[in-house]
Amino acid sequence: PDGKALIYSSERGNHWQIFEARRTRDEELHFYASTVVRETPLISNANENYQPQYSPDGKQSAYIENRMTLKVYDVATKQSRQLLNDQYLFSMGDHDQFFQWSPDSQWILFDYAVPGMAPGEVGLVKAEGSGSVINLTQSGFNDSRARWILDGKAMLWFSNRDGLKSVAQSGAAQADAYGMFFSQEAWDP
Repeated sequence: PDGKALIYSSERGNHWQIFEARRTRDEELHFYASTVVRETPLISNANENYQPQYSPDGKQSAYIENRMTLKVYDVATKQSRQLLNDQYLFSMGDHDQFFQWSPDSQWILFDYAVPGMAPGEVGLVKAEGSGSVINLTQSGFNDSRARWILDGKAMLWFSNRDGLKSVAQSGAAQADAYGMFFSQEAWDP
């Protein structure tokens, strides 16, 4: 978020790890023009770790571990904590999870795989790990790819609830964009 580093996953030693590349010379103001970059492994263990995303304040990074666990890495303590497991996430292949930090770095929207249901919902979880998961859409249709809008006062997501659907959840379907305001004060203007 400060433009001084990039976080990314890389497959090395037969498994995915998370690295940070940081510019090292203060006189080079922009990362893209840096001539000296230092790469540091952030998450390197026997697990498959990928899809890292810095929090907007740069103090944390969320990432996926072993396809169906969402964790948050604290930059200061260099420790990770688990937010979600396979009760909330479903994967059909590597790198297919979707989540997004709130602008204030306090919450994460994610594609919520409700147990026992094929279509997904949009879930919300506190980034610090307390509380329970909130199912925001509760539609029974395929709701996904939620994004924060209006500086975190609302979200936009896609759903097939009103679009063309195929029989038995197979084949093509159409999705429409929906919005949800998180308070009356956000809705009123």
